[in-house]
Amino acid sequence: MATLEDLERAMRNLAARTPQNASNVVARSAIVGLTTVVLANPVDSGRSRGNWFLEPNIGSEEFDEERRDSITPGRAIAAGIRPDDDLHLTNNTVYINRLNDGHSAQAPAGFIEDAVVAAAGAVLVAGEEEMLKGFDL
Repeated sequence: MATLEDLERAMRNLAARTPQNASNVVARSAIVGLTTVVLANPVDSGRSRGNWFLEPNIGSEEFDEERRDSITPGRAIAAGIRPDDDLHLTNNTVYINRLNDGHSAQAPAGFIEDAVVAAAGAVLVAGEEEMLKGFDL
């Protein structure tokens, strides 16, 4: 049976790990959000799927005709995100809104919103697990 001393030790351990745990939650959340949206994006040429940009504190205005990978560069950005950063996930492909309106038979209308909701659920679970790391009685 756990004692008050065990609880105190667990609380101190949790408090000491909280800043790192928070950073891990933010980085994992960014990666989950980006990956979920990218994989939900319908693909023909790959331009729209490759032009998701994850940026801290300001949305990207970038579009790269040749870019086909959003996840690898996004992971690099996520690794440097701080807990107090605002996360921006943008896509400046000229037809991204049409795709999200259901123009492609590969994805339903609202695929971006659906992906964000799915990612938020996964993030809540992962965040709770990460924040409680080190809290062992």
